[in-house]
Amino acid sequence: MLIRYVILCLIFLLPVNISAQQHTSAPIPSATTGRVDTIGTYVLSGKIVDKEGKTIPDASLLLFRLADSTLLKTAISNTNGAFQFPDLKNETLLLKISHLAYKDTVMTIHHISNAQYLRIILDTQRSTELNGVTVTSRKPLIERKIDRTVLNVENSVSLAGSSALDALKKAPGVRVSGETSIDIIGKSNVQVMINNRLIQVSAADLMNILKAMPASDLDRIEVITNPPAQYDAAGNAGLINIVTKKNRVAGASGSIQGTYRQAVFPSFDGGGTFNYLQGKWSMMATANAGKQLNYGVGGNDISYPTARWKNEADHVTSSRQFNGSLSIDRELNSRQLIGIKYTATNGWTTTTSGTDTRIFNAGKSSPDSLIATNNYTPVDTRSQDVNFYFEHKFDSTGKRLTAAADYFFYDKGLDQTFTSYNYFPQGVKTGDSSLARSRAGQIIQVYTGQIDVVLPFKWMEMSFGGKATFIDNSSYTDYYQVANGNAYYDSSRSNAFDYTEKTQALYFSTSKRWNKWEFQAGLRGEFTQTKGMSVTYQQTTNNSYFRLFPTLYMLYRQQEDQVYGFSYGRRISRPGYARLNPFRWYASPFSYVEGNPFLQPAYSNNFELKYDYKDLLSSQLYLNIRNNGFDQIGIPDPITKITGVVQRNFLQGYSYGIIESLNLMPVDWLESYNQVQVYHNLTLSSDPNTQSSIGGWSAYLSSDNTITCNKQGTLLANVSCWYQFPEVDGVDRVGAYYSLDLSARILMFRKRFTVAVQATDLLKTNKVVIHSWTNGMPQVYDSYPGNRTIRVSMAYRFGNKGKTRKQHESNTEEKNRTN
Repeated sequence: MLIRYVILCLIFLLPVNISAQQHTSAPIPSATTGRVDTIGTYVLSGKIVDKEGKTIPDASLLLFRLADSTLLKTAISNTNGAFQFPDLKNETLLLKISHLAYKDTVMTIHHISNAQYLRIILDTQRSTELNGVTVTSRKPLIERKIDRTVLNVENSVSLAGSSALDALKKAPGVRVSGETSIDIIGKSNVQVMINNRLIQVSAADLMNILKAMPASDLDRIEVITNPPAQYDAAGNAGLINIVTKKNRVAGASGSIQGTYRQAVFPSFDGGGTFNYLQGKWSMMATANAGKQLNYGVGGNDISYPTARWKNEADHVTSSRQFNGSLSIDRELNSRQLIGIKYTATNGWTTTTSGTDTRIFNAGKSSPDSLIATNNYTPVDTRSQDVNFYFEHKFDSTGKRLTAAADYFFYDKGLDQTFTSYNYFPQGVKTGDSSLARSRAGQIIQVYTGQIDVVLPFKWMEMSFGGKATFIDNSSYTDYYQVANGNAYYDSSRSNAFDYTEKTQALYFSTSKRWNKWEFQAGLRGEFTQTKGMSVTYQQTTNNSYFRLFPTLYMLYRQQEDQVYGFSYGRRISRPGYARLNPFRWYASPFSYVEGNPFLQPAYSNNFELKYDYKDLLSSQLYLNIRNNGFDQIGIPDPITKITGVVQRNFLQGYSYGIIESLNLMPVDWLESYNQVQVYHNLTLSSDPNTQSSIGGWSAYLSSDNTITCNKQGTLLANVSCWYQFPEVDGVDRVGAYYSLDLSARILMFRKRFTVAVQATDLLKTNKVVIHSWTNGMPQVYDSYPGNRTIRVSMAYRFGNKGKTRKQHESNTEEKNRTN
């Protein structure tokens, strides 16, 4: 795949000057045989001449499929300058003509009907003197491929001087919420890849990486809402693949950026990337670091049969983080590539929170007592990832084998201290109090190996491969009661838990083009064996299962600017490791979280029907059916007033709706990208503590508008807003929330230096309120994590644009479950 994109990029850098005559109204005999070839296929023929009309023999012709840059055929013009390409499909092609005495020529040939004859004039003038181009090729802003939607970043005027994070906001169906989350509309917990390699860091670190990456370094963004068989079947969130440009310019290049953010407290972060290419060696390094201080508020209101407990909490989170990576690869020869990548992350977070619980006895409007709880929790996390990869290209047609081996290490530790005191309404202590301390740790090791083979043939393309994974997860909790200044170990609330998981997977996929149709089908099989052991309870749980995951895609191009698509895929969602630990983790005397070692995976079936019209409109109808879904339930006890959060398989869900994306440029200085989603969620629950059925309609609206303020395109302003209507999420109802953001950026020094100012959530309306009904008692939860901020950032790009090679990774899904 890499060689295809490199060839295509080189082609478009070449000077073009073509005068071509096309006749498609009736079949025309070929230059050599004088007939039209076999029914169902087409002939492209013609003659190559110079400006004087003299024929040019021995010209080299290369014919590519434009959709994926596959080299289809080659030819040499004869003594009369004639050439012919028989047995062609009805599709868009790219033709390159080369001759030592003439300038290279490139032209796009749209869908062939019957036979097509070209008269091509080669130019001997210098490229600096070329003025006229009669045939050009330009990728559309948005492309629909059979298994993904592609945003060609360089064709968006509004992204000049912006970052990769800004570019994501333009991708069809993608929702970026400030600096906190990236989602595909209708999905959740989306995974982000760069050059097919998952970025396995925290949400904050991911945002810093994307902010440090200039949009000018991106070639395209691929939105994969229904991943094909080559990807892990785990998760129902979809994938976003950010593909960087692949130039062969030797030398060094990179970027640096820094950001100051002011909310209630100030925060700082910065980082950069560095690329170097020399001969057969290539290196890429990234580094990002930051220090944040965030303030947030929240609470919940629980109505017990005889009392009402209202909790109001605020927290201050101080965090420092660093992540860096270094990748080195080498071309062993023209067909083989080998490389290694090392990634490390470190994070230190301390959260100080205070919660006031006011207790109202039945029928009273003033509190009868108050419980004040203070919590201090420092958390340290670190991870290391080593990835080896190898690629072998069998020939120039795209046949290749790739192999990858990964080792991932994750270590997390925390030390929590909480104190709780009871007060009468007058502020006098009742004498009841609780002081406790707990320590917890988790170590995860993941070993993964994967092999993939791609075999494109003229009549069909096939791919197949396999993957093996071994996961070892160990965690512990030590709980201490504190009295008279001494800590006493509480074995009844302490625990150790070990979990292992093995998965073997095989897949096969095939694709076919036929006239205006494209088809792709795949099948993935995964066999999983798990073992969970509670050391404290001496309880062991074994489980094994084999599942098949089919995928199907169809694409119909009615015209060049109108595309219809259909896809189906079956997916699996495995529970995170923390959900499987059976022990209770106490956050306060009145709340705990409990895992479930018997938790089973959830399965989903996804159907999508899509339509694209030019760069203007993208429409999507979708249906998602989820079976055996798992989630956590907060169950309040009306007697003890303790709320236990438990993990259970109890959900069956149905979600369907329509998504419309509209990209407008009514005038040269305005680019407006708008999205509308209207959908219905229905949840059926088998747990008696929840409502048996809950459902409802909802909608999401967003508009992102970029204004170019001067002719040079160096001063840009942006106004964006979005509104989320009330919706059903699982067994809860979520209230409406929305946001208004403003920003401006200035480009200087030949657009290499960018200064940007951004105001997020100006109206302070990005607040989430959740209504729940559990165990016969209504509950209301609300939170505001301090989204209103002012951000000032600066970024500088330097050097040549170095080559970025595609990375290969095999343990993407396993690492995602550490979060």
